[in-house]
Amino acid sequence: MKQGQTKKNIRLLSHNDLNGFGNGGQIVVSRIGKKRLAFVSHMKGKAFSILDVRDSSKPEVLYQHEAYSGTLTHKVRIYKDRYLLLNCERAREGDVSTFDYGFRIFDLKDVLAPKEISYAKVEGRGVHRFWVDEEKEWALLPSFVNGFDGRILLIYDIKDVNHPKELARWWFPGQRTENNEEKSKAFWLSEGRSYRAHGPPIRVGNRIYLGYWDAGSLILDSSDPRNISIISQRNLSPPYGGCTHTVLPITREIKGRKWLIVTDESMAEYCREGKKLLWIMDASEEKNIIPVSTYSVTDDGFCRQGGKFGAHNVHEDMSLPNDEIHASWFSAGVRVIDVSNPYVPNEVAYYIPTFDKKKQKVIQTNDIFVDDRGLIFTIDRISAGVHILERTDRS
Repeated sequence: MKQGQTKKNIRLLSHNDLNGFGNGGQIVVSRIGKKRLAFVSHMKGKAFSILDVRDSSKPEVLYQHEAYSGTLTHKVRIYKDRYLLLNCERAREGDVSTFDYGFRIFDLKDVLAPKEISYAKVEGRGVHRFWVDEEKEWALLPSFVNGFDGRILLIYDIKDVNHPKELARWWFPGQRTENNEEKSKAFWLSEGRSYRAHGPPIRVGNRIYLGYWDAGSLILDSSDPRNISIISQRNLSPPYGGCTHTVLPITREIKGRKWLIVTDESMAEYCREGKKLLWIMDASEEKNIIPVSTYSVTDDGFCRQGGKFGAHNVHEDMSLPNDEIHASWFSAGVRVIDVSNPYVPNEVAYYIPTFDKKKQKVIQTNDIFVDDRGLIFTIDRISAGVHILERTDRS
């Protein structure tokens, strides 16, 4: 990328500042009845927002839900085109003494007045980036749970959305704080490393694919969800920077092989951390996952300007249409990477959204979603709002 250049093969269709609450942890787009809606879960100020995006040139805020005191509600999923699931986690800012923990379910029968129908409490600091499995009718929840060091994996049965029930839990040996035998064998504890579920935890068949922070990428056997076991683990930290965020399994073969797309999350401003990359891993032999290539954005001044610069999340479409990965890259905005040859990934498009310099020092593209029209939706972490983008290199 040339110095000062902010886009390639992508143009801006529209922008919305969410009535001054232009921050978010996640954005998803879904059809609810005849409506095409975008859902944003917020970092602060509001719990979630709903936008009408049928006309992509004029997104309109339809509804904003008030924030819950002391509570971070920055992850959202839509379930069966009818229900909204929202995480509840201890807020990271301010002097927080009380907060909500677990997840809430809302009925979207009336999108102008979503109705909360259940609140499942998870005793601890709460739920992080989760996944909703419509086939199994599960919510897979990386969660801080009392009695464990770091987040563990919870699975909730949500067949009855009015009464979610815990089905199973799994943790990496050593996380249980009161089990001295487990802890004595956990070398990573003495090294000051953090083994914790991130996500989203994605189930395909009887496997769950899960980023586990400093433990790297895990494939779990979920044939019996009450007796989950590790099939394989690939950890590249050290020498790389850890913080494995997303492990996205591709559900079709490319060049006759099976693949995982893995991101290690950027955490520190000014690049004051170990190298963080997007990895392409060969999972053809699931017990021996092999990293075959990486992608990253050339610094080009990003480190110097501050903010986070590096991988965060990818659009979570396991079919990988057009052999393209869409990634959010914090200060480097949106990046589109062609992996038709997984051994030589090639950046084909990018876009760095604009922002108000009075409100933030740099853009922080936090999450990304591509809808069935091929439109790209982003949400900024700080205040820059929603940007709706379109490729210019396609008819």
